[in-house]
Amino acid sequence: MSYNIILLDTDEKHANMIKDHLSKYSEYHIHVFTDVAACISQLKQLKPSVIFLDAELKHDPTAMKEETELLLHLKELSPKSEIVLYSGEEKLELILDSVKHGIHGFAIKATNTKAKAEILLLSAIRHYKKSKEASFYKKSTILLMIVLVAVVIFGIVAYKYKLVKFDIESPFDV
Repeated sequence: MSYNIILLDTDEKHANMIKDHLSKYSEYHIHVFTDVAACISQLKQLKPSVIFLDAELKHDPTAMKEETELLLHLKELSPKSEIVLYSGEEKLELILDSVKHGIHGFAIKATNTKAKAEILLLSAIRHYKKSKEASFYKKSTILLMIVLVAVVIFGIVAYKYKLVKFDIESPFDV
C-alpha cells in the first residue's frame, strides 16, 4: 500500500532534506509545498495520509490571527489526514493549542529533524492505518446490522401475510 505524505514548509531546503531522508521508504510518496494555496489545491487529489505542517505558515497572513488557523483549515479539508506540526522554536502555547485540535505530533526543526520526522511519520502512519481499519469495521458492523434487521422484518412480514409456510414441528408436540 502506498501513502501520500505532504511536507508544507516555509523552507524548501529543509523540506527537501526531510523528503530525501524519508525517500528510503518506497511506499511513501512525498510531496513538498512551500505555498499554502498550491498545497490546498492538491489536497483532494492527493488524499494525504500525513501532513507535515510548518507552524510558521499561514493560509492568509493578513487575515489569520492565530497560528492554529491553517491547522484547523487543513483538518477541515482533509479530516482523515494525520497532521504533524513542527516549528523553529518551542512554543508551549502553540503545542497545547495544536494538541487540542488533534495534531499527531510536534517537533522542533533545529534538533535531530530527520530522525524526529521519521519517527513521527511512522507513528502517524500506524495511527492512520488503525483509524482506517476501525472505520472499515464500523461500516461492516453497520451493514451486518442492516442485513440482520431486514431479514427479521422479512420474516415477520412473510409470517404475518402467509407468504412463507412455516411447517416446523415442535419437539414438544406429542
